[in-house]
Amino acid sequence: MTKKIFRMILIFAILFSGILVWQTSAQAAERDIVVYNGETPDEWEFDDEEYVDEEDLFLPGDTGKVIAETDSWWEEDEIVKTEYVSSNPSVVKVASDGTYTVLKAGTAIISIRGWNEYSDLIFEAGYSFLVGGDVSATTLKNKSVQGYLFEQSYDSYRTDEMVVSLVNAPDLTYCSFSVEDESGSDMGVDYRLDREKKALILTASRNGTAKFTFRLNRKEFTVQIKVVTVGIGKSSALLTQKGKLQLSIKGYSGKIKWVSTNKKVASVSGKGLVRAKNKTGNTLVYAQIGSFRMGCAISVVTPKMKKVINTAKKIGKTCKYSQAKRMSANYYDCSSLVWKSYRKMGKTFGSKNYAPVAADIAKWCAKKKSLIKGGVSEANLKKMKLKAGDLVFQTGSDNKRYKGIYHVEMFTGYRCYGFYGEKPVLAPCYANRYDGYATGAKCVGRP
Repeated sequence: MTKKIFRMILIFAILFSGILVWQTSAQAAERDIVVYNGETPDEWEFDDEEYVDEEDLFLPGDTGKVIAETDSWWEEDEIVKTEYVSSNPSVVKVASDGTYTVLKAGTAIISIRGWNEYSDLIFEAGYSFLVGGDVSATTLKNKSVQGYLFEQSYDSYRTDEMVVSLVNAPDLTYCSFSVEDESGSDMGVDYRLDREKKALILTASRNGTAKFTFRLNRKEFTVQIKVVTVGIGKSSALLTQKGKLQLSIKGYSGKIKWVSTNKKVASVSGKGLVRAKNKTGNTLVYAQIGSFRMGCAISVVTPKMKKVINTAKKIGKTCKYSQAKRMSANYYDCSSLVWKSYRKMGKTFGSKNYAPVAADIAKWCAKKKSLIKGGVSEANLKKMKLKAGDLVFQTGSDNKRYKGIYHVEMFTGYRCYGFYGEKPVLAPCYANRYDGYATGAKCVGRP
């Protein structure tokens, strides 16, 4: 066997053996490194979001041999003398035969110089070591985390940060980090490693459970993730004076602070029990959980008004719409529904035996000076100025009637749909229409 062929076989054997001895655990690894003539050490630069590839990272306890090889394997000159020097022996020390030992986290460069039998310098190269911390003793402070998604939150569609702290973690300035398994990918899990705080940070956009497995410096860790949707049992309620309502939060059992925005109308206990006062009107009762809020819009009315509203809702659900048969027992149109309902408390809008049309009901309210300034405006909704039982008129039709009114609906309260931070999103509710109908209507009467 010629010298050249033997040299080729030696190089491939060294490279192959280097692959075989690399260990993928948190324990020390043995790895031989072949360095070619003229190779310059890498200058490692990483930003906060970058990590070292696992195959490029060394850990304390790693050992091996740095082997110098000339650029051209057919080069006749032999290296007869080699010098190995570590730029940082406290991180990586190297023996005269090229055997290195990794001691601690940091960086170091091993420089190699080689001479031939005539004392000519024929080899000069270097190899850069990035050394991470040993995580063999590192554990997770919590192997499971729970996050919450709040149904009524409009400015946060993800959970708060779920923090998984690393116990006995080394300096993570240089570290390898990768995700091996994310069984809950449909939960929209986002993750990052906070190297300064030494913690894994997780968030999610959907509820469910997941197993999250990651590798850090050759060691594998697994954490269980559970995300629960938190909601409030009711978002709208109608109470009579002195009435009570128990509100509850589903999906959360921790600390909750309950607040009523108008205690003169209704108060709320620390456990969510709402007590209506003698005064009629509206209030928003909300639960405060951390920075999140979930609310229920409460309207307090007299017992007679509640009968009016319940009658209107029943007619809309159980009777058929017909203008021709509007006064028959099992039929209604918009104005006869209002008239039949208000007749329960003795109000017939000036016509005891036959329901006036919507425009005439509005005209009657105007004569009684009971029109609400601003109508169903954003300002009135925000301040909850409309009261359950108010009549909302749609205007604008060229029908030769009062204000061009062509339709009437009974306002029955508010619904809290959510919050932008601390600002609630309120929508008007009706006896026979969907929430939010007639927002912006300018004519509202209070019989």
